[in-house]
Order: sequence, then C-alpha cells, then structure tokens
Amino acid sequence: MTAPGKLPIRDSIGAALRFARGNWRFVLGVAALGAGLHTLALAGLGSSLLWFPALIAISGAVHAVLTRAALSGAPGATSTLAGDTGRTIAAGAIVGFFAAMIVLVLLYVSMGVLIAPYVDEAKALLEDQAGLRALMERAVREQPAILSWTIGIGTLIMLALTSRFYYAAPASIERGRVLVFESWRSTKGAMWRVIAARVVLLGPALILVGALQLLAGMVIGVNGADPAAMAARAEANPLAFVAFYGVAQFLQIAIYTSLEAGLSASLYRAFQQQAPRPA
Repeated sequence: MTAPGKLPIRDSIGAALRFARGNWRFVLGVAALGAGLHTLALAGLGSSLLWFPALIAISGAVHAVLTRAALSGAPGATSTLAGDTGRTIAAGAIVGFFAAMIVLVLLYVSMGVLIAPYVDEAKALLEDQAGLRALMERAVREQPAILSWTIGIGTLIMLALTSRFYYAAPASIERGRVLVFESWRSTKGAMWRVIAARVVLLGPALILVGALQLLAGMVIGVNGADPAAMAARAEANPLAFVAFYGVAQFLQIAIYTSLEAGLSASLYRAFQQQAPRPA
C-alpha cells in the first residue's frame, strides 16, 4: 500500500491506459454517439441559446458514462446514466463557479495593470466606448507580456484548482450524491501528484488530439488552427464545418475524455485504498 498522500502515479496512469485499451469498442461507441449528438445539437440549435445547455448535457453524459465504466466496468455502465449525468453536471457546475470567480479576478487585475500607463487617457474617454476599446487594444498590443503572464498564471491556478477537485466526478458517481468539497479534503497533500499524473498522461493526449483534429480539418477543408478562417469557412460552407466539428468531437472523446475518465477513476481508487478503514 502506498503511504497516505503518495498516490501511485505510474500505476494510475497504467490503469487509465488499460481502461481505454481494454474497452476500446465501448469507448469508440460512446465517442461516436457523443460526437453524433454534439453534431446534431450544433446543426439544430447552434443559432439559439439552447445550444449551450445541450452541449453541457451531452458532455456531462459522455463523461459520466465513461467514468462509471472506469469505476465498475463497461457492462451496465449506462443503467444509471441519468443520475450519473446529473451528479457529474452538478459537480462540474460547482467547480466551474470557483473557476469563473478566479478568471474574473485575474481579468480585473490584468486590465488594471494594462491600463495603468494610460489612466489619464482612459479618464478622458469615459463616455467614448469605442475609444476605450481602441485604447485597451493598444495597451494589449504594446504590453504583450502582461497578457502572456496572465494566461500562464491563470492556467497554473486552474490546473491546481481542478486537481484538488479531481475526485469530484468519480466520488459523486460511485456514492450516489454530489461530493465536491470531500474531493478537496481528499486531495490534501496529494495535489502535486495528481497534477503530475495529469500532465504526464493527458498532456500528450491533448497534443495528439489537436494534431489529429488539424489533420482532419485539412482533409475536410477547414483550417482548425485559425479561428477567423474557420468562422469564415462555417459561413461559406456550413456542411464542411459541421463535419469537421463532428470528427473533432469524436477524437476528443475517444482519446482525451476516455483517458481523463480512466485517470480520475484510478486515482480515486488509489485514494480509497489509502484511506483508513472505518472501525
């Protein structure tokens, strides 16, 4: 048994890889269905406010069923899909609330630092929204390091925050109720090992997914590396963009999401083995 707080990084990564490899038919089936639902939601609701809730519901269901499969096996993983999805979305919403607060604080601080050298000009433009926008664009253009530092610090904070809450989904699914703050307590002393496991496994997976998505975009005729060009392509040829979106979602779920679900479940299992048994 590993000492408390000393999560077995290599064993957990291996368990996540074995889950994805050993259940590849199930994973590909979930990826195909999830990508299909995402594509239908984009095609049918992309121009309405209902698209974002549909996106959350589909993503929550995909993550929930893969996490359930990693915890208790693929057979029967869909039998509790509704409850698992609701608990996964609820846990994600709580974590997302804290993440949003951090983002707002970082944006407020970075905007204050950016505009500080131009405070007199900003005061003169208080009634001119277009002028203020142009001044902010100039501040970003002339001080790119501040924006880069803000993004870097924000990324590190988000990685630490989500690592402290990394057991929230598997714990909530297995125990049948939303357990977010229990995850915060459970990862005390283990955050750096959770971060290390995520970086080692999910970092290369994210790079691989991005490369495959770019390759798929080249085949379909959509430049996934250029958001402006992709938006223009979506207007000129919506069918090609929808096809690219579906392929991109399939790759994301089949590779990244399956490994993330497997890793969170394996780290949670390792923590359970370390936890003291009740008398």
